[in-house]
Amino acid sequence: MSATTKKKNNHSHPRRLYDVLFTILLAAALFAMIWFMINSTSFMLLGNIVTHVDTKEKVVALTFDDGPLPGATEDVLATLKRLDVKATFFVIGVEAARHPDQLKKIIVAGEEVGNHSYSHKVMAFMTYGDVAKEIESNDKLIRAAGYSGPIQFRVPYNIKFITLPYYLMQHKRLDISRDAITSEGWSDSPKQIANDILSQVKPGSIILLHPMYKHTVSSRQAIAQIVGDLRAKGYKFVTVSQLLSYKKS
Repeated sequence: MSATTKKKNNHSHPRRLYDVLFTILLAAALFAMIWFMINSTSFMLLGNIVTHVDTKEKVVALTFDDGPLPGATEDVLATLKRLDVKATFFVIGVEAARHPDQLKKIIVAGEEVGNHSYSHKVMAFMTYGDVAKEIESNDKLIRAAGYSGPIQFRVPYNIKFITLPYYLMQHKRLDISRDAITSEGWSDSPKQIANDILSQVKPGSIILLHPMYKHTVSSRQAIAQIVGDLRAKGYKFVTVSQLLSYKKS
């Protein structure tokens, strides 16, 4: 092998290494971008996601995910009635089908009913047809129960990708996210949950709780403190659809 050939080969090794590193970095950047789009609470590639409403008015929306489930539904409704508060319940279709009486109680109480998909499966990589079925099946169930108000939509697990945002854009529907959330479960006391939520709230906030399960009884118990403390600060509670009507003033 000539000296010239050896020199060329020596120069080619770093070049190949740089090419490999560039490919790895490019792949990592692409993966990070896709991961961000799938999991972001405030960004969608298509359509519109709402975490809060940009307003100076002291208004907030109290929202509940999952269910409706027997017992918990009645407890939450009783608390809301006692506090004279309207909230938005994002129900799962399969649970509403199993427990139609609880869905009807939410409707009769005058609460807003939202769509949290039919099966509560991850919708990021569903086909367009499956996305449509998940959303429209729950819409029909909610309407069949007698609800006539606007039906807002919230993505299960906040995980979405191209087909779901595209469907929402095509049908001019929003993904209702949130900007006030906390951990919930047996180990979290009502006071901890309430204080964590309260520390995040600002005018136009959307509060999210999961009060429908046995292990989230503390979330149900936190509602009264959240409402009481925010009212003491001059806040008014509205439904998500009412909140969307507020403009920055």
